[in-house]
Amino acid sequence: MAQFGNEQLYAVYRKTNGYCRHCGKKLALRNYGNDRGLRGAWQVDHGTPPSRGGTERLGNWHASCIPCNG
Repeated sequence: MAQFGNEQLYAVYRKTNGYCRHCGKKLALRNYGNDRGLRGAWQVDHGTPPSRGGTERLGNWHASCIPCNG
């Protein structure tokens, strides 16, 4: 998993107002990267994967709940 700074994480979270980009589930900012089944756990998802030419920039990052990003 890539390392993101607090400002980057907050910016990604804000892009979707704290909801999963895919299913619309409410996410908890404090539960970023927590895969132990905590409510609102989420990860940063690439809109276009780097393997397909996607960038490692804010415009390509989105908030996604753990099940949707799995």
